[in-house]
Amino acid sequence: MLLSCEQKDLLSALTTVSKAVNLNSTLPVLNNILLKAENKKLTFAATNLEIAITTSIKAEIKNEGALTIPARLFTNYVGLLSAGKVELKNAEGLDLQISAAKSKTRIKGISADEFPLIPQVKKETSLTLSAGDLLDAINQVAFAAARDMVRPVLAGVHLRATKKEIRLAATDSYRLSEKILKPATPPEKEVSVIIPTRTVNELARILEKGKDAVTLDLSANQVLFLYKNVELASRLIEGSYPDYEQIIPKKHSTTVSVKTEELTTAVKRVNLFAHDSHSVKIEVSADKKLRILSDATQIGEEEAEVAATIAGAANAVALNANYLLEALSSIGSKDLELELGEKMVPAVLREAKSKDYLHLIMPLKV
Repeated sequence: MLLSCEQKDLLSALTTVSKAVNLNSTLPVLNNILLKAENKKLTFAATNLEIAITTSIKAEIKNEGALTIPARLFTNYVGLLSAGKVELKNAEGLDLQISAAKSKTRIKGISADEFPLIPQVKKETSLTLSAGDLLDAINQVAFAAARDMVRPVLAGVHLRATKKEIRLAATDSYRLSEKILKPATPPEKEVSVIIPTRTVNELARILEKGKDAVTLDLSANQVLFLYKNVELASRLIEGSYPDYEQIIPKKHSTTVSVKTEELTTAVKRVNLFAHDSHSVKIEVSADKKLRILSDATQIGEEEAEVAATIAGAANAVALNANYLLEALSSIGSKDLELELGEKMVPAVLREAKSKDYLHLIMPLKV
């Protein structure tokens, strides 16, 4: 293998595929990135056997070939090179020679023959949507997924797509986020799959705001995301996602319209006194005042009043402050609506101007 390419292109590709590398793997080749020089381009691939990322850059290929190189070392080294041409050479053995302006080094690799095969998704259906919209949706939804594997189906994001809409949802049984998107190109048939949370989080680190599109190719147990010149393949989580729509309240008795930033500040302040329980009380008084309170603890107590527009009856609910703060930081809107129902009915947060997002939090016992 003998080729030359631009340092900035090389670094960008390495940074992208490194997201799939498991640096704690006991299988040494999984700590590496596969380099494959052929057809006037240099292709990069990495996998942790659950997800795989591939991309490519233009390169001046003099001799074709393939080799795997330690991901962290190679990426960090290239990041310290000056901008300009970089020459990569694997003349003999498993050493990669890297030559650049005022720099020359050698890194020991592992044979490309030991690298796992990147899974090929046998597409059964596909859909296309805005990369920017999908990025926003992931940020608004994925944090609500379960962080353990006690119930594997809850450790992922549920995607349900029809010809009219795409719904992304995540829940850990204590809270729920749902975002509705419009497909640019709808699927040929209705889709219902569960994508691992790590997969969507890694995808979010690749996607960018803008008008570019991302395509999802789906099979029975795999998904392939195609974005610009990047491909991210992942397994799907097997099982049936719970029918979460039945826990979304059909009606509510109180609606609070409030500035997201002001409510966030008040909850943070009250949470300082909530101690280990992280329980904060949201109280809507009969005189249309919104107050955030903590119980009296060994370190004290706090009561904050927040400017709000209130419709409906007086009400009160206790919520986990950490859950509430995560939702507030993800809602993506300066104004929100908080809907409260009867005792022990979940609280629902919505974007004020758009009804395509909701976040539900189960109440705590007062």
